[in-house]
Amino acid sequence: MQPADSVVPDALDEQADEKADEKAGQKAAHRAERQEERRETRQEARQEARHEARQDAREEAREAKATKFETYTVRAGDSLSGIGARFGVSYEEIARLNKIDDPDLIFPGQVFRIPTS
Repeated sequence: MQPADSVVPDALDEQADEKADEKAGQKAAHRAERQEERRETRQEARQEARHEARQDAREEAREAKATKFETYTVRAGDSLSGIGARFGVSYEEIARLNKIDDPDLIFPGQVFRIPTS
């Protein structure tokens, strides 16, 4: 037969194990909850980006329909400001309409849309 004080440590060990298991379960549940929140946040960000891209495309389509334009093929020696002056349009407008990032960098053979009034 075991002395009475040897039974208490076994019971304490079991309680400690139960508490450790409960704490580990809580941590795992919390971790899963955070992962789900991050997944939802990423999904919302992707949906918002797609929505914004669709809105931008619609706006560009409306602008294209509303803006009448003619085309011009760049020749050697042309500059965007020179082309704009020839057609009475700012080089900034030509750059925007044709999505030109660097208005100083154009090449012979490029075909630009030139807005008309």
